[in-house]
Amino acid sequence: MAELYCMNSNIDLVLMDVCTAMNASGLDAAEKIKRRFPHIKIVIITSQPECSFLDRARNAGVESFWYKTASAEEILTVMDKTMAGERIYPDNTPSLKLGDAASEKFTDRELEVLRLVVAGETDAAIAEKEAAAQAECKDTELEEKCRELEARCEALTQERDAFIAEKETAAAIQAGAELEAYRRAERTERVARERAEQIYHRVNGVLSDATVKVDEATSQIGGMSEEFLARLDALRAAVDGSRQALNDAAQTMYALRPETEE
Repeated sequence: MAELYCMNSNIDLVLMDVCTAMNASGLDAAEKIKRRFPHIKIVIITSQPECSFLDRARNAGVESFWYKTASAEEILTVMDKTMAGERIYPDNTPSLKLGDAASEKFTDRELEVLRLVVAGETDAAIAEKEAAAQAECKDTELEEKCRELEARCEALTQERDAFIAEKETAAAIQAGAELEAYRRAERTERVARERAEQIYHRVNGVLSDATVKVDEATSQIGGMSEEFLARLDALRAAVDGSRQALNDAAQTMYALRPETEE
């Protein structure tokens, strides 16, 4: 019925009891309303201290949940805050005395057994349902462990791939740097060799000119003293010695050239 009202009227806020007319569930109705009309805000109220109602309301998308034990002013405050965009939920369910123990002292499994007892289930039926619940819980825990292991394996695989990529990148950078250094050294050696060849040809030309001039001076000047002739011979010998030293240096330089350039 609540869903029909929302379809036919301009509704902003729904104040819904957990137990509605004809034993219908207000939580089921709230879930349907939120699915079709997500803009409508809902406040669930109840007098039953059932802890599972809170989780069901949150999962259904209900904005607020409160208990009827509160005063009217408190309920109105919850409604106002809900319309203002807040989500209001109690921190705990109301405490009830169950024999000598308070309700909040029971575990979820103990509360589930109490529900089955109140519903009139036999001991055998309760034991069967508890065994099925425990088996389902173990299956759920196993699935969770498997998901954790899969996530861990995926993380390790990503770390491994990142490590390999980092090492390969570093190796490539190092290889590139070494290649560039070799090329720079090769260019430097080539420039030095070209410079040496230029110097060789220049000095060789100077020595050749000096030899020609000595020969010309010897042929043009007659009646030279033995001392002057000796000085010319010494000069010619010095020029020839310099040329020989230059040739030896050139041969050594060419002998050191890389095999790829020969």
